Amino acid sequence: MSRGGDPDQAGIAVYTGDPGNSAASTTGPASLGEAFTIDAACEGDSFAYRVLTADPADSGRTLLPGTIDCADPAQSFIVSPGYRGPIQVSFVRTDSVTAAWVRVMNVDPPF
Repeated sequence: MSRGGDPDQAGIAVYTGDPGNSAASTTGPASLGEAFTIDAACEGDSFAYRVLTADPADSGRTLLPGTIDCADPAQSFIVSPGYRGPIQVSFVRTDSVTAAWVRVMNVDPPF
């Protein structure tokens, strides 16, 4: 299970099975554009995540909830939430995986 760094990455969450060494919620280094893709992988059965707004004026609003099935390797898709700004990616459920990551990639330039 690998994940590479990319300047278009808007946010990522990583779960290692060890709560002391997992980033259950990470604010992205870039702002989300109008369209983005979700890439993910996991070891185990499935996990649930959500992408939230992180702008202080609109913080905590869910843009996209999702569930990833570890047996399905094709999990990248495009979403247009009509939001531009910083985001947060967090896990909702990880009880049936030993490791997982989910990242949000900008498709459009953020501004």
